[in-house]
This record gives sequence, structure tokens and C-alpha cells, in this order.
Amino acid sequence: MGPTNKIRRAEARRSNRQDAMTSEQLMLASRLRFSLSLAAILFLIAALPGCAGERFKQPTTLVAPYNDARDGDLLWAVAPLRNEAGSSAFDPLTITDALTAEVHQTDGLSVVPVNRVIRAMRALEIYTIETPADAVAVGKAVGADAIIVGTVTAWDPYRPPKLGMSLALFPLTERMGAEAARVIADPRILQRSVTDYFITKGAWANPNDPVSVASEHLDGANHGVQASLQLYDEGRADGRSALGWKRRLASMSLFTEFAAHRLTSRLLDAERSRLGSPVATADDR
Repeated sequence: MGPTNKIRRAEARRSNRQDAMTSEQLMLASRLRFSLSLAAILFLIAALPGCAGERFKQPTTLVAPYNDARDGDLLWAVAPLRNEAGSSAFDPLTITDALTAEVHQTDGLSVVPVNRVIRAMRALEIYTIETPADAVAVGKAVGADAIIVGTVTAWDPYRPPKLGMSLALFPLTERMGAEAARVIADPRILQRSVTDYFITKGAWANPNDPVSVASEHLDGANHGVQASLQLYDEGRADGRSALGWKRRLASMSLFTEFAAHRLTSRLLDAERSRLGSPVATADDR
């Protein structure tokens, strides 16, 4: 074998060793890049909400302003809402269900199922509540302490959604404090009276009149409504929607839940003012 061939073979062996080292270095570099990428992905996953210990927020809750809890929660009924929105594209019973669910979530209140209220109306041959006397009759038929009667005054599901409601509360039992609220002090009677007897035994208002009302038109384009909607959504979000709280502007059913909460809150505020009760929270009970 000539020297030329030996030199060529030696150069070939060196080239093969260099190629082998280069391939090994490339594999090591590739593994290192993969490890770094995997570590970065794991770090990002750990940093996502709910993966490293989800931080829960307490949602806003409603509290009934009635102090006498010795006999348990007061029982309210919700009559099927009437449709006065000028649209037949929705079922008022879906909004009635949302309102009933919100009343049921109120601390201090229980609620009669809507189907039971409807059965009582059919038994009384009252197909729509037209008068306060109808409301009182239905409420007493289901054994409720009070009944809510109302109408849907506006309904528009297109973004931003709009929903309006008017509600009236008819108390039916002494636990609701109805009798004390309906006493009217007649100045002419007081002038003829030598005592304050007639202050507590004066003329009575119509016993079938509602004692508290609430009415509101909620427009999703209104910034004040949006601020309230964002506050309501805290503690009620599941974190799976990229829209966040704004998903309630994209879904009429979710916006209806907010509206039911808002109107129930307004009705309870009216009751709190009527009874002279302080503002309460769920922690006070």
C-alpha cells in the first residue's frame, strides 16, 4: 500500500470522527432546546389561573331584610311575568324562571316553584293576573308569605342586549310586616284625637295593594349597566371564556340572569326602606 493511500485513509477516518462528533453535538443541542421549551411550557401552564391553586372570589349575594328567622326562611312566589315588550320572539316563562332562581338564592328567602304557581292559577281559573285581588288569591293558594307580579317591558337579544322589567311585591302574612306598613295616619283624625291611639289604629290602605315595587330598563350599551354587570360577574365566571365578563353581553340568557339579580336587589332595597331595616350582607345572618 502506497503512502498516498495511507494518507487518504487517515484523512477519511478523521473526517468520519468529525462527522460523528458533529452529529452528537447537534443531537445534544436539539435535546437541550427541547428541554428548555418543555420547561417554559410547564412554567406557563403552572402560571395559568386554576392550575396553581384557583383564587375564588365571593359573588355578590342578596339578603332579605326580615329579622324574624325563628320560623325559617320566608316563602315567596313569583307569578308568570306578562309580556308587554312588544315582541313575541321570547317566552316570558324563561325570564320568570330566572327571577325565581334569583329569589331562591337570596339569603332568608325560599321560593315556590313556578309550575306550582301555574297549577294554582289554573285551579282558580286565573289565566293572567289582572288585578291585585288575583295576585293575593294565587299567593294564598300556594301558601306563600308574599308574591311577585310583574311584566317584561323590553326585550332585545341583539348585542348589546336590552331587558326591562317592572315588579310589584304583595305581602300576604304578618311575617312580611304588611299590616304595619299599611296604616295611614289621617291628620283630621289626629286633630280630633286626644291620644296617639289612631297612629297605630288609623285608617288602612287597600289591603290588596303592593307595598314595594321595582322597575328598570337595562341597556347593555350603558356604561353604568356594564360596570354593574362586571361586578355581578365576579365570582360567577368559570374562566373558560375569552370574553370574560363581556360574555354576558353576548348571551341573552346570561344577561337575563344579571337583570333578575338587579331587579330582585331593587325590590329588596324597597322593602328595606319600607321596614326601616339597615343594609345587610350574607355575613350578618
